[in-house]
Amino acid sequence: MSRLVGVVALSLSLVCVACASAPTPSPLNRGYIASLKAMQPNIDNPTPEPIREGGRASDYLALGLTFYNGNQKLEAIEAFNKAIATGDLNNQGRALAYWHLFLSYRDENVTSHGADALSSFVTVASLLMQQAAEGVDGEDLLEHVKVFIERFDLRDRLLLAEVTLEAIWAHKDEAYGRSPMRPVLLQGARAQRLFLHVFKPCSTQNNDAASVRFSRAAYLVQDKSIDEATVECPDESSAQSFFFSAR
Repeated sequence: MSRLVGVVALSLSLVCVACASAPTPSPLNRGYIASLKAMQPNIDNPTPEPIREGGRASDYLALGLTFYNGNQKLEAIEAFNKAIATGDLNNQGRALAYWHLFLSYRDENVTSHGADALSSFVTVASLLMQQAAEGVDGEDLLEHVKVFIERFDLRDRLLLAEVTLEAIWAHKDEAYGRSPMRPVLLQGARAQRLFLHVFKPCSTQNNDAASVRFSRAAYLVQDKSIDEATVECPDESSAQSFFFSAR
């Protein structure tokens, strides 16, 4: 069976099989970053059943994915929240639910709830990465976790989620990231460039044409090394500076 949707029950836990579809673009491809696309599994049933009370977590999660891919975002939000509220999702199921819950809120322009969902995704995804690194679980369960991490591009999605949360905060607080004393908490050129792409510092639509120069360890504040990025936007006379440090 190809391009399955949802999850299957396994020893009262959930293992994602929606991720077993054909490879999707990396979340760090330019077009993928711009839209923060969800996985788009093939949906065999285009008309989902109504959301009922007392359902199983796996049913709610599969229903949420069906609603999401059918562009019924409000119904998807309800289904994902019900799946999470059961308390029966394991970390793979929770990561899948929180990621698509964030996307659903974002598409409905509910920024505050979307940030909460994305923050929860970061927590769960970090636990999964730690679980795979430490290898403390049984071999079968650990293998399921590793397969999920690979097929859901969890490393890239986790980085994208962390960057997006920093960008959301920088939009709310104009001083955040604009001085060495209040740097954006992201380390490494990859994360920092991704932040600038998500944040979109240029007032016009020419963000991709902006010139960016990085100065590594430009400052030292309270024993923390601070990187500086200088952004020159097309059609703008003055450059902008952004500052970054490790958490």
